[in-house]
Amino acid sequence: SGKLPTIGDLQLGEICINHADAKIFSRRPDTGAVYELTGGGGGGPVGTAVDLDAMFSTAFENYYHQVNYSGSGDITNIQVYDDNLQTTHLFSRTFTYDGSGNLTTVTTTDEQNAGVSLTKTISYNGSGDIASVTRNYIL
Repeated sequence: SGKLPTIGDLQLGEICINHADAKIFSRRPDTGAVYELTGGGGGGPVGTAVDLDAMFSTAFENYYHQVNYSGSGDITNIQVYDDNLQTTHLFSRTFTYDGSGNLTTVTTTDEQNAGVSLTKTISYNGSGDIASVTRNYIL
């Protein structure tokens, strides 16, 4: 609780989730800054509210992010393209949840290099806190 990711914790474009505080963070590819991603409009570094759709769809000059949601409002996947014309599909990030609504896996697939992916599997303890995050790279 209360922990914030630093620039050294995240790769450009990577997403970090702090479940204890119900916050999502990302390191922006255009500026390298770590931003908190929350609904609320505006935009700015960690601690400043940013509308997720607006941030992903318009904030980057070089990338276009298409965010897809489930019927309950959870993010199911994010598609990243080279521009807003969606001419080149760069990578996909897929999110899955358990029956309690806990995020259980985040899989990032490199759409330019077949077979390359990173899966983060998240497990929880009996109190609902994250017990571990396991990374599995497939090259």
